[in-house]
Amino acid sequence: MKFDFSQYNFYDNHTHVLDMDKPVVTVDQFLKSYNHGPMSSRDEDGAKFPSRKHLDTLRDLPMVLMLVHFMAERFGCEETVEAVVEARNKAIGGTEEGIRKYVQSLYDEEHIVSSTLESELPMGHPLTACIPNHVNRLFRFEDVYFDLLKKENSFETLLEKLEMSITDAVSQGFMGIKGHIAEKCGMNAYLVTPDEAEKCFAKAKEGDREAFRAVYYAMFDQILYLCAELDISIHIHTGSTGMRGNTTVYSHDPVLLAPFLSDGRHEKTNIVMLHGGFPFTRNAAIMAYNFPNIYVDFSQTLPWQGLGFAAMLKEVMGQAPHSRIMLGSGQHGAFEGAWAAAKSSKIAMAKVMSELVDDGLLSEKRAEESARMVLSENARRLYGEIE
Repeated sequence: MKFDFSQYNFYDNHTHVLDMDKPVVTVDQFLKSYNHGPMSSRDEDGAKFPSRKHLDTLRDLPMVLMLVHFMAERFGCEETVEAVVEARNKAIGGTEEGIRKYVQSLYDEEHIVSSTLESELPMGHPLTACIPNHVNRLFRFEDVYFDLLKKENSFETLLEKLEMSITDAVSQGFMGIKGHIAEKCGMNAYLVTPDEAEKCFAKAKEGDREAFRAVYYAMFDQILYLCAELDISIHIHTGSTGMRGNTTVYSHDPVLLAPFLSDGRHEKTNIVMLHGGFPFTRNAAIMAYNFPNIYVDFSQTLPWQGLGFAAMLKEVMGQAPHSRIMLGSGQHGAFEGAWAAAKSSKIAMAKVMSELVDDGLLSEKRAEESARMVLSENARRLYGEIE
């Protein structure tokens, strides 16, 4: 059996705004867009950027190899970074309008029907229109939380103002919230009551590490209840999307959150584990298997691990409910991320489903149904776009 899902819809479950002010890029700028490693050099203004050696290494990054191949096919040019960048710049034509037409063509080609956008920008900001399809917005509640932690003198007041901020964001049209529990405090959360948080609030403001974690976990616990009340999802960063200055990757393992959730208190709150917990992808699948309110999202894993994505997808689809798996790009700035994520995921999905049918493990009908669910329908259902 050989499937072809190239014409299926794709939902980009996690994206960021695009660099609409960069109609022309150099080869180095293009490569830098796909760097999630160390920024070891500094320019004359002190800003960090990848070293020459690191940029040259990016030429052989699997993500870049795949993208150059896709773009060379699209433009009918030589399969080199230089050639595809030249063709890309020519296609855009040096204008913002050219960018919009180029991006629109990419989304149309891969049938990218909707996106979930994370950004600090307010609802309705013109730059959020850079995504040329239906957009669901995530509210970055931690921006408010950490600002309140500096200003407020009690946990009660902080929580009250934070909850008001989230409720207001939902009234504006935000469909979910986004946080970084793993990077801030570790996924090994534990139950902290509001009274306990109040007692260590002063120390948390002073920077005491354990007090800081306790107050954050107390806030997180209460916010999960609020999400259930407001009927919105919470999206949390899991795994590693790059090492740079953050080497606490083992505390980002999604399975560490299991004890905190095991009593079922937060089963009414849909929790989206972003980035598939990579490199702990199997553990993310185990969490979705054990908790019916947990979704595994593959943004940034797609397309950065695109050459190996079929293996990851097959493993997760072998464990997690097919109704709890979603895809995305995690793209930052560059225009081709969602296009490459959609393209490579459909290729991987066809390979996985063909193998499962050939092995007698799924019927063709069920394989096609699961493919549609994962490629777009699960996310669209979560955000109320379809019943």
